[in-house]
Amino acid sequence: MLARLLTVVLFVLFTINLNAQDTTITVKRSTQKVLVNGKKFYLHTVQKGETLYSISKAYNVLPKDIAIENTNVFEGIKPDQVLNIPIFQGVNSTEEEILSAGKYIVHKVEQSQTLYAISKIYNVTVDEIKSNNPLIGEGIKIGDLIRIPKLKEDRVAEAFKVEPEKEIAKDNNYNYHEVEKKQTLYSIAKMYNVEVEDILKANPDVNANGLKAGEAIRIPKINNVIIEDFKAHNPKSVDTTKFVQQIDSLIQKTNTANNQQIISLPCDSNIKPIVGRPINIALFLPFHAEKNLRVDMDKLVKNEDEFYPNSHFIEFYEGVLLALDTLRKEGKNVLLQVFDTKNDSAKIVEILNKPELKTVDLIIGPSYFDEFMQVSEFAKQHGIYIVSPFLSKQEILTQNPFVFQVIPSITTQLYFSIKNILTKYKDRNFIYVSSANIEKDKLAQIYKKMIDGFVAEMASTITFKEIQGTGSISTNVENAMVQTKENVVFLPFTDQAQVSSIVSRLSLNAKEFKISIVGLPVWEKFENIDLEYFHRINLHSFQPTFVDYTDSTTMVFIKESHFMFKHEPEDPFSFLGYDITRYFVKSLSEYGKNFVNCIEHIDIPVLSTDFEFVKKNAEDGFENQSVKVIYFDREYNISLLK
Repeated sequence: MLARLLTVVLFVLFTINLNAQDTTITVKRSTQKVLVNGKKFYLHTVQKGETLYSISKAYNVLPKDIAIENTNVFEGIKPDQVLNIPIFQGVNSTEEEILSAGKYIVHKVEQSQTLYAISKIYNVTVDEIKSNNPLIGEGIKIGDLIRIPKLKEDRVAEAFKVEPEKEIAKDNNYNYHEVEKKQTLYSIAKMYNVEVEDILKANPDVNANGLKAGEAIRIPKINNVIIEDFKAHNPKSVDTTKFVQQIDSLIQKTNTANNQQIISLPCDSNIKPIVGRPINIALFLPFHAEKNLRVDMDKLVKNEDEFYPNSHFIEFYEGVLLALDTLRKEGKNVLLQVFDTKNDSAKIVEILNKPELKTVDLIIGPSYFDEFMQVSEFAKQHGIYIVSPFLSKQEILTQNPFVFQVIPSITTQLYFSIKNILTKYKDRNFIYVSSANIEKDKLAQIYKKMIDGFVAEMASTITFKEIQGTGSISTNVENAMVQTKENVVFLPFTDQAQVSSIVSRLSLNAKEFKISIVGLPVWEKFENIDLEYFHRINLHSFQPTFVDYTDSTTMVFIKESHFMFKHEPEDPFSFLGYDITRYFVKSLSEYGKNFVNCIEHIDIPVLSTDFEFVKKNAEDGFENQSVKVIYFDREYNISLLK
């Protein structure tokens, strides 16, 4: 956590321009070196057009590595400014320096290469590589220069022995592609209009060992992939001929102009994709960078001082950066400006006075209600779409057609979760426990109103009983249950002691009765309820996001996160940052600034948060109406109700 907070603190003290497509000029590395306090540095003179990001990339270091040694970069970098670039031997020192010892070969790490793959290239062991590259403990990344110990004479012949090429059995369901130098899974997938995961499934060796130039890999043919997926969701026998014709027709309508893919849109012929310039995004998050830089590191390790506030915003920001990396590989051009709001309205005013903000295509954030209302009014005045990543209050939508609310309101979440459960389990015995203090409980009033409405609508198809939440609630529920079918009990209670008592008692009946309890998200925060009880009662709840850690796409994301940040995502906020950035950048790129006209047609794969934006009237903004119902099963899994 310490390293992550420090990284973000250093990253956001100034506005960052992150170009998701490398369009900056080529940075020429300096050969001039100095020794300062026992540390070696390159002296780099900043040239016009260079950014901190492009300079760090040229020297194979992180932006924070440069920022730590050059505190004046927090005010921005300018032409002719001299920067001290730290030298890490074996990482960004020159090949000549390493070779001067006469003991090593220098290898530059390429896409998808692992230590194991590199060791096989040079016929050395992984341990031999590690022992000669102490910094490898942090992991290797593309572009790293690592030292390979030269082979002993008796191993040279074995190392360069040529193996006969293997024939690949041909299959009509696949195209075959010979990997070229510098090609990646992303570029190949884009070339054949398939997903990376489809290529990995068809080539297990690639998943294990990475791509190798010259090897042939199998690419699933697009029509077959689509048809098989269609059949999987429609088990009855289907005639696929018409389906194939529809897909072929769609593909034929795709054309290219200026090397950008233009999609023939069914929603509005006047939609114009954004091409020829970057998509400009402003990100507002409360990092409190200046405050955190003053934290005493000695006191921090003794728990006598701490960073402020929490890690959620850092996780979200990391998700944004991972999305930009994915978009870059897909050929999208993005300019990201990051602003530290500090949860301060005066700081918001200062940021909004920057002239460049008036021309951005999209604003993400801020996080808190008062700040968001300030910025959303600015967005409305300048016709800029603004996304609220965290707020669920419907007030942010009122009289502002440019607002997108990602987290549905609690009313929306209740409505769709109740509807989904009643529809999915319509053949079960439903029991609703009404609150004894419903006159004072607004949530209970909303819940009952929704239950009554659905029951009236579905009265002819469901079995439903309502009992009063007085006396021994557990006993009343037991008396209402039946043994001939599953019992689904709605318990809209929020009192921890009351919920704990009911749950523990009903869990004892789980063997005698088939039972599922529908609770509220707050239950998962109750410290005095063992999670095992939730699994016993098959607890159902709802939330706006859900991460399926068994999904192959999720696994790829986690792997990328570990590669970029040296840790795995610790909470859903990283996934949320990724989904929001990817969804809106692709929408703007493919549909243009009037993408809202096509909102019902936009279908972009995401990791945790589906987007079903709905506008209730022309004057208000868009609310996401996608709600996830989750359940704790008796096999100790937490799954998504589909």
